[in-house]
This record gives sequence, structure tokens and C-alpha cells, in this order.
Amino acid sequence: MSLSKREFMQVLAAASVAGMPLARHADADAATAEQALYDLPPLGRGAGFVSFLHMTDCHAQLLPVHFREPSVNLGVGRMQGQLPHRVGEHLLKTAGVKPGTALAHAFTFIDFERAARRYGRVGGFAHLATLVKRLRADRPGALLLDGGDTWQGSATSLWTNAQDMVDAAKLLGVDVMTGHWEFTYGMQRVKEIVEKDFAGKVEFLAQNVKTNDFGDPVFKPYTLRQINGVQVAIVTNKFEGFAVKLLTELDLLRRFATVIGGDTLGPGNAKPSRAPIDAMIARLGGGRAAFVGDSIYDIGAARAAGIPSIAVSFGFLMQPVEELGADAVIDGYDQLIPTLETLCATGAESAA
Repeated sequence: MSLSKREFMQVLAAASVAGMPLARHADADAATAEQALYDLPPLGRGAGFVSFLHMTDCHAQLLPVHFREPSVNLGVGRMQGQLPHRVGEHLLKTAGVKPGTALAHAFTFIDFERAARRYGRVGGFAHLATLVKRLRADRPGALLLDGGDTWQGSATSLWTNAQDMVDAAKLLGVDVMTGHWEFTYGMQRVKEIVEKDFAGKVEFLAQNVKTNDFGDPVFKPYTLRQINGVQVAIVTNKFEGFAVKLLTELDLLRRFATVIGGDTLGPGNAKPSRAPIDAMIARLGGGRAAFVGDSIYDIGAARAAGIPSIAVSFGFLMQPVEELGADAVIDGYDQLIPTLETLCATGAESAA
């Protein structure tokens, strides 16, 4: 595979963010420089964290190549001299990138020969497979996403009707992909690959591909995954059947490992009893848990079950949220994971 312009810039930009300017390894050999280039520590590990590995636009190139940014990029009309049509020193100045850094090599042709000798060729599916394995070893549950333009662009992909790249993607361990130039192989061939070669191995998503007659979607527009053992359940005082029907209509049921209603365990076993909380934890296989709610019944049930509680300030409140007595209060779901981490750090049980 030859890394596309976008992918190569993303990789080197990530390296720069991690603190590895190209100049730091000015005199290093290719192997040392390459090792440092991909020495990217995960931003987090364990429950609540997931890493996405992204590739795109390899255009069926299985072998490594040298990649050089162009020295000329013509902009027409009002785009003349504007991004993305600036190159070399003009681009570095506009983007505020220092010469001699990893980003400078990623975005420009400047000092290409020296950088090329230092880093060698880029891409190649064998090299990419090694990289994916290396990154996944530090990132349990990491998902490999393919942005498309993978099956088309080489003689062998043409001769094999994309089969060489389809097989390579499966061996590489692609989890989810979408299409672009893949559709040049025609409707029947794309559907054959998705329904046969990718079945049970690679999810193919495309939200804007529809039938000509009724405009029905041809492929799934999205996918939902449970990563790193974080399970979510519902404990409600509504009847279980009503709750399940409501979640089904909203296409949310599959996001939850189980649903326990006010009638599930029989009379006297709804919140604020601890019984439904205990049942929830048991159904999910035990382990640490936390409960998020908006009523005194929610907080009381969590307290009775001996697990931390988090109250939401934006729920169906019958009293000021501060009076519920929760271990923490959040004003939006973007605060949930940090709040759970804080509760865990202070000795309370964290979510599972």
C-alpha cells in the first residue's frame, strides 16, 4: 500500500503531537526513525476508552513506495494562491509549521531526499500489518477503519476484479469500511464482496447509497459496537414491556445489555428497592457498577445496593437535584466518563 497524502499527513501529524519532530532524528537510520515515528502512547486504557486506527486511499498499492508532496499545485480563479493550493515554504508559512519538522516533511517536498533516506519507503501492506499489530497490542479493542479507495488503482486489482485487495483487507483485520472508487466495479460486484467475502468479518457502511426506484438504503448507514467490556443497562419503574417497546421504536434497544422494569421482579421489587439493581448487576455478569438517574428512587436504590450514584440535572426532576443526595451531579452526558473516573479515583466503584 502507498499511503495517501491524507493518511501520511495524519500519521506524521500524530507523531508531531506526540512530541517527535523530524529533526530529533536527523542523523538516525531508517529503522530508528521509523520506530520513533510510530511510538504513540494511547490516550487512555481500559473501560471507557477505545482507539480508532484509520487508513484510506491506498488505491490498491500493496507494495511500499516513496511519497513526495508536489512542488506545484495550481489554483484556478479565486482559489489561486489559497489553501489547499499552496506548496513548499509558502504552505509552511501559512500553516505555521516549522521547517525541518515531521509536519514539514508530511506537507511539503522540502528536503525530501534527506527525509526519504531517513524514513525509507512508506506504505506496503506487510508494513501496515506490522503497524496495526503493534498499535493494537497497546490498545485492546482498537477498531481498524478503512475510509475507502482501497480496491481500485493497480493492475492486479483490475486483473482480479478487486479480489487481491479484498483478501488483503481481511488479512489486515479491517473492522469497518466505506466505499468510494470501490463502486467503479459495479453494483453486483460490490454487493457480492460485501455479502460473501466480508460476511461476518468486515462491516461495509454507506449511508448515501440508495436504490433508484424507492430510494431505499442499500447498505447499513452506521454500526454500534461494545468495546472493552463497558456494558449499559436500564432499570426503570415503567413496565418492562412498555420500556422495551419504546426503546425498540427509537432503535435504541440494542445499545443496552438488559432492561429491567418495575414489574420484572414482581410486587415490592421496584426502585427504591435494591432488588432491580442487584438483578441488573447479576445479568451483566457481576463486577463494578454505577447508577445514573434523575429521581429520589434512583438514588435511593443505588445507595441501598451499595454502588455510586450520579444524578442528572436535566432529567424529570421532582425536587432540586442537589437534594437527591447523589455522589455526583452532571449537567450533560459529556461529563459522565470524567465523573466516573473521579468517583473511582476517590474510592467509589466505577462503571462496568
